[in-house]
Formats: sequence, structure tokens, C-alpha cells
Amino acid sequence: MGGLLPLALLVVLSAAAAAPQLAGAARGDHSLPIIQEDIIQTVNNHPNAGWTAGHNPYLANYTFEQFKHILGVKPAPPGLLAGVPTKAYSISEKEGLPKEFDARSKWSGCSTIGKILDQGHCGACWAFGAVECLQDRFCIHHGVNVSLSVNDIVACCGFLCGDGCDGGYPIFAWQYFVENGVVTDECDPFFDQVGCQHPGCEPSYPTPVCEKKCKVQNQVWEEKKHFSVDAYQVNSDPHDIMA
Repeated sequence: MGGLLPLALLVVLSAAAAAPQLAGAARGDHSLPIIQEDIIQTVNNHPNAGWTAGHNPYLANYTFEQFKHILGVKPAPPGLLAGVPTKAYSISEKEGLPKEFDARSKWSGCSTIGKILDQGHCGACWAFGAVECLQDRFCIHHGVNVSLSVNDIVACCGFLCGDGCDGGYPIFAWQYFVENGVVTDECDPFFDQVGCQHPGCEPSYPTPVCEKKCKVQNQVWEEKKHFSVDAYQVNSDPHDIMA
């Protein structure tokens, strides 16, 4: 409990510092910037913060409205999850978990681990997270470094996964991997080689069109597919997640 009090205090102080700007957002002023200097100062002035806050240049010009849009995970209705198995671990399997764990060090030969992909202004974090996890698993379990296509699932999963750049369901992204597979990023890249041309460039947030055709000449779409073995949930207990 002793370590929780400073954290709680920090949250309270941060909330108090952000109150004027958050109140503006609540009143409908979504043009406010998401990065708030007063919160950064509050964190950095706190003696027990344990970390240093700073500006993220990627989000420097984001407003509340733009930031809300890229948070694209939709809560799945309970009925849709009824047939999805939940994975849990026994007490013995959760014993002896390390206090610290860095996947980048554990699997240093996996080039995808620790690499954060750019989703642009497209609300498809549900697809990015699933693709990043699957390509990491290919390396961890099979020793294969491969970059997979977010564009494949955002554009081609359709209503099964949700609404593309307007949000979707992570569990159905995994079911798409099982049933349809996902091509490589080289075959179907999220961004083209010119710059931010699709999808989600300001000021609109279009979902890309599903073409099922590799952008690289002489590559066949079906031959570039990589499949997941199964799709399941993990029990929400933190120790199950860590195990």
C-alpha cells in the first residue's frame, strides 16, 4: 500500500491540473490540443513520480477529437464472445514469474518486437495491435522475421471486424487470421512510398479499398498469406496475462 499513495496523489494532481482543459472538451470544444503542458509540469515537479514526462512529437498537433478517433477498439457485445475460448493458467504455471521482463532482450533476434507501427489518422489500433502480436509470434515460435500487412485486415475484413478506420474488434481480427490469413506488408503496405496517401490522412479518415492484389510486381496475393492457428481470449487476471 505504501507505493500506491504517491501514485494516487499523482493522479489526483494530474487530474486537477488538467481540469480546465478537460472541462473544455466536455463542453464540446474538441479543438483543444491533446498534449497539455500543465500535466507535464505537474508530473515532472512531483518528487515521487519515478519517470519524466515530455512532449510526444507525433501527437504534437492532435486535438481531442483527432485523438479520440484513433482509439478504435470497439467493445465486443457479450453475445459475440460466447463461442470464443478463454485461456487461463494454473497456479503452478503462474509461480515464479519475474519481477521484470523485457521482450526486446528475451527475443533480441526478433526485429518486429519493440517496433511501433504508424496508424496515421486511421482508427485501426484494433488491427495494428493484432498484426503486431501475430508477427511477433511468428518470430518467437518459429524463428521467422516477417512484417505483416495491417492494410489487408483493415481493408478486407469488412463488417466481420467492424468499421475499418472507424474502429473494430480485436478478437475478430484474430479470427480473420485463422480463416483468411494476412499477407506481408511488402505485398500490401499501409502507406505507399510517396507519403501519407492512404488511409487516414488529414482531414478525412477513409478506410482503404480491399483490392486483394500485391503492390509488388510478380508477387501473388494468396502465396503471401500467413495464418494463425487459433483465436482466443486471455483471462483478465494480470498473472494470466504475464504467464
